[in-house]
Amino acid sequence: MRVKTKEMGAATYLSPDGALVEENLESMRESARTAAGGAGTNLVIDCRRVPFIDSRGLEFLQELSTEMRDSGGTLRLANVSDSCKDILALTRLDQVIPVYEDIENAGRSFL
Repeated sequence: MRVKTKEMGAATYLSPDGALVEENLESMRESARTAAGGAGTNLVIDCRRVPFIDSRGLEFLQELSTEMRDSGGTLRLANVSDSCKDILALTRLDQVIPVYEDIENAGRSFL
């Protein structure tokens, strides 16, 4: 899976191109690790091209959120599809990681 990284304003944006499933998580972990290299990093995952999240993907998001919080940063999700929103709601992960309609609103939330 390809993951584009872009720094803009108060946050770093990751744009994965594929499902957040076990087979794709290594490249996502590497990108997130690189992007969140410093303390206090704000990270937005643009889920526009993420059609599905499996249980390993949910674990990854939970762990990344905890790591970000422990280092003084935060994690946000943006452009989440309806089916992924349902998965996040069923697992209550949307109560832990804020979900925004688009990356602009996610980025503004850090101000």
